[in-house]
Amino acid sequence: LFMPASAVDAENISVFEEDGNWYCAYNDRCAALLKTSDNNIISRVMHDGKLYSVTAIGAEVFKSKDFDMDLPSQIEYIGTNAFLQSSVSSITVPENAKYIGLGAFGLSELKSISLPTTLLVLGDQAFYATKITSLELPINIDVIARGLCADNKYLESVVMLTRVTSIDEQAFASCPALKSISLYTDVPPAATSGVFDTATYSGATLIVPQDHVKDYESADPWYRFNNIRGIDLSEIEIPGAGISDVIADSDAKAEYYTVSGLKVDPENLIPGLYIKRQGATSTKIYVK
Repeated sequence: LFMPASAVDAENISVFEEDGNWYCAYNDRCAALLKTSDNNIISRVMHDGKLYSVTAIGAEVFKSKDFDMDLPSQIEYIGTNAFLQSSVSSITVPENAKYIGLGAFGLSELKSISLPTTLLVLGDQAFYATKITSLELPINIDVIARGLCADNKYLESVVMLTRVTSIDEQAFASCPALKSISLYTDVPPAATSGVFDTATYSGATLIVPQDHVKDYESADPWYRFNNIRGIDLSEIEIPGAGISDVIADSDAKAEYYTVSGLKVDPENLIPGLYIKRQGATSTKIYVK
């Protein structure tokens, strides 16, 4: 289903068809769109006298299809490859959204996207080989996924906010137009040299907090940038800043996700790599 495990009520799961579209009710109030016959998504669907809110888009629902509409405001989850190779060119992800899965918009015609401050997880290659020209990642995205924007020939600028702790391999590889990388975290995020191409290190400008320029100049791979410039963050309005700090990390409940963004039950983890999120902190763990 590619649904957050905590949202699923096993006793109320049912798959049904209405007006040529297939849905999965995963609790007594919410449903995921599994298959569409008209390249459309509605906000609510009635089945057997019960009204469900459509809060999720399942895997590959709009793959290789035409899509030109606004997402309903209650959408929380966008599944793996949901818009892969689709015609979508511009989209606003609603403020309720928390998860965007693996390859969700990969190889699509996407040129612009607005992401909400509520977003917690972006899956690997979510924007692979799109036509996005600029990207601002929301404040609660602290792990930049592998190949997130790789092979994007049009991406010119990217902004990563104050809670980024790590950037996975090839996140911005093969982005020849990339000229500006703004990274507003005081501590240089963990990353390898393969995050960017050699041409990006030599030709792009890395913009970091002005009091921490020297930290970046001495940290790998950040020292590889020929041009590192400081900026006064007090002059910048950062959407959502301070929201996640209301709950201390040590007091917050730990949640676990696959690298593609699926929330999982920590009591039933199978061997593999996961992201543990607690408060505003995310760490990678490997279960043997």
